[in-house]
Amino acid sequence: MMPALAKAKDQTHHAFEEQQQKQLAEKEAAFLDLILRAYRAEKIDGFASFHGKRAGRLVTVGPVNLPITRLFVEEIILECRQKHLTKVDMLGFEFEMGLFPNVLDEARAKGIDIAPKYIPAEVFDKRAVEKNQVVFHDVSFIEVKPHVRAAGHKPDAQASEPPIAEDSLAGASGLYSPKTEWEEMWTGDFIFENEWQSFRTKKDRSLELQSVFHECQPGRRKIAVKVVDIFGNDTMTIIDVNVGNGGKRK
Repeated sequence: MMPALAKAKDQTHHAFEEQQQKQLAEKEAAFLDLILRAYRAEKIDGFASFHGKRAGRLVTVGPVNLPITRLFVEEIILECRQKHLTKVDMLGFEFEMGLFPNVLDEARAKGIDIAPKYIPAEVFDKRAVEKNQVVFHDVSFIEVKPHVRAAGHKPDAQASEPPIAEDSLAGASGLYSPKTEWEEMWTGDFIFENEWQSFRTKKDRSLELQSVFHECQPGRRKIAVKVVDIFGNDTMTIIDVNVGNGGKRK
């Protein structure tokens, strides 16, 4: 009787696991359908990394609860090379810090154009999806140049304006059509302390791209620079700076 009872329990547990996996697969499929519909892309099969296509470009969708990582992008590049694909739109809620622009340059060197885009929260608004009002904004990246004046002073940081995508601006309902309105704020976070920031106001629409100098002890320091755009999307990059050794960056 005991062996039969144990076997019955195993079968019940196995059936429960199968049911859970089936439900998970159904949820993932529904999630992909939702994102593709909001992006106005056509669903496709037969690929390991791609889920849809739109305007001559393949579409891949990242996980709902994890950021898109370098490994994720490398798998896309690998399948593109194997199947001679050249144009990809990569949709994600989050992206691994420091992923761009290096991984995009690597893909471009292999003849692959990857366009990363943020999945907005509006994808979960049924009315916005039905009215084609969901806008997937391009992911920007920051170029930062550190400046060191003399030993005993913390370096400042100078950021360049991130590239602006015309298709993203077109979806902003005409509220912020000029390119100068795109970049809302950039912040220098030194050793994880917010010590300087620059932002636009209603009276002053200019934006400083170079921070003030800060005194610090010699040694290796990290400077984090974050940019927040008018849509609430933020981008951050971290660089290493040596203070007191000629100010050379490693």
